[in-house]
Amino acid sequence: MKIDPIVKKELKFRLNEALEQKKRQVTVISAYLLNKSDQSELIKKIPELKEAGVIYSVDRSIIAGYVIKIGSKIIDLSLLGQLQSFQNIIYEID
Repeated sequence: MKIDPIVKKELKFRLNEALEQKKRQVTVISAYLLNKSDQSELIKKIPELKEAGVIYSVDRSIIAGYVIKIGSKIIDLSLLGQLQSFQNIIYEID
């Protein structure tokens, strides 16, 4: 079965567009719900968030701080992340 070149080109364009949008998507996970002033304070500290489509979510297991996911990159600024780093240092786990 042969695929129509026009359909193939359109599918490729839509796939690339979806991948680019996924790369620009930013998720900010915090231990509590961020109000507007907290969100604007975070955007002041990380100006790149201003242009991105930011999704805010809550995960109480991180205890405090933030986990910022930008595409496939993760920036862990949470207390849980720091405690796990200390645990790895103490027990020399990599």
